[in-house]
Amino acid sequence: MARIEDLAALLTEEIDEFKGSVERLNGIIAKTKTIKLEPDNTRMVEIMQNFSTHLQELTEKQKEVSDKAIEKFENTSFYPAWFTKTLIGLLLSVLLFSGYSIYAISRTDQLEQDAYEKGKSDTSEYFKQFLNEHPKALEDFKNWN
Repeated sequence: MARIEDLAALLTEEIDEFKGSVERLNGIIAKTKTIKLEPDNTRMVEIMQNFSTHLQELTEKQKEVSDKAIEKFENTSFYPAWFTKTLIGLLLSVLLFSGYSIYAISRTDQLEQDAYEKGKSDTSEYFKQFLNEHPKALEDFKNWN
């Protein structure tokens, strides 16, 4: 029996200790419910700000590059400058040649008329001179006419 009493006393003591531990745990739980936990996110905020800054820099650089590319595309022409200049020169040459040809063709009748008149007057002068130098030929011409 003494043994049972010792065991009962030991058990009672263990139960009292367990009851004390439970009460302490309940006190700790109550304290933890009143404590507001805030995570320390300063490092995370710093990392996110750095990433945001880096992303903004990349965006600005990309915008500059795309603006330069767009400007180059807008300033380019479909044909190269040398080709355009050569084509304009060729067209001007053809236009000038065609204009002169038309002018020359339109003056052909006038030139023919002028050449005919000159030939006629040269021939008349030559015959007059010939007839003046050869009086016998003048006399024969008058008889023939």
